[in-house]
Amino acid sequence: MHLRAVLAAVLAVPSSVAAAQDTPASAAAPLLTQVAFAGGDMQLGERGGHCALLRGETELLALAIPAPCGFSPDRHGKVRIEPFNRGSRIVLVEHIRPDPRPPLRGSVGPECIRETQAVRAIGGTLEAGHVIASAGCDRGPTDQKLFVAGFGW
Repeated sequence: MHLRAVLAAVLAVPSSVAAAQDTPASAAAPLLTQVAFAGGDMQLGERGGHCALLRGETELLALAIPAPCGFSPDRHGKVRIEPFNRGSRIVLVEHIRPDPRPPLRGSVGPECIRETQAVRAIGGTLEAGHVIASAGCDRGPTDQKLFVAGFGW
């Protein structure tokens, strides 16, 4: 599991460098909170300070990342649904917040902590993957590895 966190941090470096140069417009963009997924319309909501996947007011799946959260977008700004391995489909939920630690010497611009948690629909069941933390303020398109790394295949 430690290897997954290291992999996620390495993958996030290009977006952190870009984020350090300018405040990304995507960080200020509205969160994507609704999706047609796993046979129905769902939305993200808050339950006890954490994100939850809901259908109406019914909680379908509690997540381990803090609220507020949003779905990771594709290159067109819509919720990305990643098909993968034996018929599963995956969405990535993300929470981005300012890093409370003092900035590193020589850094410019904002520094953020980005927590992601993938949700897969497989065999009629919803499953949440492990939380993966990385550095980066960007809410842009994400590498497929973050969609699949939180699960045992």
